[in-house]
Parts: sequence; structure tokens; C-alpha cells
Amino acid sequence: MPITEVNLLAVLAATLATMVVGMLWYAPPVLGKIWMRETGMTPEKAQQGMVRSFAIGVTANLLLSFCLSLLLQMVRPGSLPAALLFGSVLWLGIVVPTELSEVAWERRTWTLFLIDTGWSLLSFIVITVILYSWLW
Repeated sequence: MPITEVNLLAVLAATLATMVVGMLWYAPPVLGKIWMRETGMTPEKAQQGMVRSFAIGVTANLLLSFCLSLLLQMVRPGSLPAALLFGSVLWLGIVVPTELSEVAWERRTWTLFLIDTGWSLLSFIVITVILYSWLW
């Protein structure tokens, strides 16, 4: 499948949506305070690297949206539930083991594991819904 067939507007929309949802997910009233406690982050440290963090976050979400778009077009799931199952299996087989390794080797807490993998699953769901809606 040629990369030129990727719907860049759908990829951009999915990227933007995940950034908005991420800002809500990690907002202090939702999970942000817990995440900051678990990572040792302070509001001051967070502000210092905000531009860099935002640029990396946009890049990561853009890459995820683009690659998921390619994979969805290759697999061509016949329905939104099938597309969501596909995205969930990718998350389960790629993201969860990666995050588990961080729990094992970096001694990350289970709380941080749940926050971050929950965010990743939500990202996969949001991206999949948007891409599927725009592709078919």
C-alpha cells in the first residue's frame, strides 16, 4: 500500500484529538496530581521543559496516528468494532509489554503503569475511531 494513500487530514485530526484528550487525562483534577507524585515531577519542572515535551508529544502522536492509519488500511477491518479490536490487540501486544518492562527494570510503580497504559489504550481508541470514520 503506497504511503501516498494515507489520509493526512485524518492523521492530523487523530493527532490533535489525542493531544486534547491527553491534556485532559493528565490534568491535575483528573490524573495529573497522581502522575506527578508517581514520577517525582513538580509544576516547576514541568514548566521548564514544556515546549520540548509538547513537541515530542505531538511527534509521538503523529507517528502513532500515521502508522495506525497504514496498518488499518492494510488490514481493512470490516466494521468499527473490528477496527477497535485490531487497535486493542496492537496495544496489548506492543504497549503493555513495553510498559511492563519499565515496571520490571526501571522500578516504575503499578499506579504509573495503569495511568500510562490507560492513556495509551485511550489514544489507540480515539485514533482508531477517527481514522476508521475517515477511511470508510
